[in-house]
Amino acid sequence: MPYLVRHAHAGDKRAWLGPDAVRPLSTPGRREAHGLLTRLRDHPITRILSSPAVRCLQTVEPLARRRGLATLRAMEGEFDEARAMIARARRDMVERWRFRRPLMWAARSSAAVETLAGDIEGSERELRAALQMALSFREREPVARIAAGLSRVLSLRDRSSEADGFATMSLDYSPAEGAAAQALWRAARALVMVSRDRHSEAERLAREAVGLAPAEMLNLRADLLMDLAGVLLSAGQRARAQPVIAEAVERYERKGNLVSAATCEGRSAPT
Repeated sequence: MPYLVRHAHAGDKRAWLGPDAVRPLSTPGRREAHGLLTRLRDHPITRILSSPAVRCLQTVEPLARRRGLATLRAMEGEFDEARAMIARARRDMVERWRFRRPLMWAARSSAAVETLAGDIEGSERELRAALQMALSFREREPVARIAAGLSRVLSLRDRSSEADGFATMSLDYSPAEGAAAQALWRAARALVMVSRDRHSEAERLAREAVGLAPAEMLNLRADLLMDLAGVLLSAGQRARAQPVIAEAVERYERKGNLVSAATCEGRSAPT
C-alpha cells in the first residue's frame, strides 16, 4: 500500500529569500518529520521516494535513516544486493534529480554496508565523501555523526592520531540536544583513549555513550555496547565484557542484524 506524505512545516515561503527548492524545514517541521517514525512504526516500508526539494527530503530523512533499506539487506548478509540497491539509488539521484543532498545519504548507507561486509577501507572512503557533503550543507548533527563514524573506522585501522581529530570534530559539531551525536563522539574518543592505554578514561566515555543512546535505536545502542566491550577486552577484563556483549547480541537480534550478532558471538567465544 502506498503512503502519500506532504512535506512537514517549512516556514513562511514569502519570508524565504533563497530558491524555493532549497527552503528547509522549520524547527516544528523537523519534529513533525521525526513523528513519522511513530506514525509509520507498524507499517512495512520497502521503498521511499521524494521530490528533490530540500523540505521534502528532510521530511523523509529520519524515516529513511531509521529503515535503512539497503542496510537491512546487508544486516541479513546480502551484501551484493545492498550494494546494487545503493548503486541504483545513486543513478536516480544523478540522472533524475541532479541534487546533491541524497548522495550524502547514499554515502552513509554505503559506509554502513561496507562496515557490515568487513570492508573497512571502503567504509572509510564512503564516510569521507559523506563528511565533505555534510560540511557543505552546514548541518551540525550529520557532520557530528559522520565524523564520529570516520573516527571509529580510523581507530580500527590503527590510525589513532587521525581518529582523534575526527572525534574532536564530532564533539565540536554535536548539538547539545542530539543524544545520538553526543553518544557517538564519546564512543569515538573512547577508542582513541584505548590506543593510548588510558583504559579508565576510555571506559568512562564508553559507558556515558551507552547511557545516552536512545533505547529505540537498537543498532546504535548495540554498536555502543560493543565499543564498551572492546574497551573492557583491551584492558584484559573478559569477564566484565561478556554480559555487555550478550546485551549487544540481544539488541542486534531484535533489530534483525544477523551479521553483527554473529560477529559479537564470535568475540564472546573463549580464547
